[in-house]
Amino acid sequence: QISLAASVDFTGSNGNPRQPTSLHYMDPRQPNQYVRAIMSVGEILMEYDTDKQVPVFGFGASIAGRTEHFFHVNQQPNPYVAGVQGILDAYGRFLPNAMLSGPTNFAPTIKSATAGARQTENDKCYTVLLIITDGEITDM
Repeated sequence: QISLAASVDFTGSNGNPRQPTSLHYMDPRQPNQYVRAIMSVGEILMEYDTDKQVPVFGFGASIAGRTEHFFHVNQQPNPYVAGVQGILDAYGRFLPNAMLSGPTNFAPTIKSATAGARQTENDKCYTVLLIITDGEITDM
């Protein structure tokens, strides 16, 4: 059994999301690189995730004037969403207002996912953390 967790890179190295050169650019004709990665990997892993609930984290965005290296993409106290569509919906709602920043620090995301995995009561459940990033990692 697998439990999926996802984390998305909102650092400035992705480029301005309003520009076609950005990995976050939402082209109305085709999904961007991040959407494709979420769909490709997420749809496979969801086949093995029994509860279909996925915590979705982000890193590298400036929120309220401060760079955050760990936050809930759905901007709710509970980071869980329903399946791949929930991941895409949370990403799609967050992105238009995202202020990309940096650097690419995702140790806080790994620590949180590890803590969540340790809390599971099923010792036959493996947590897979999908980190979608483009940049050089600065904290590992």
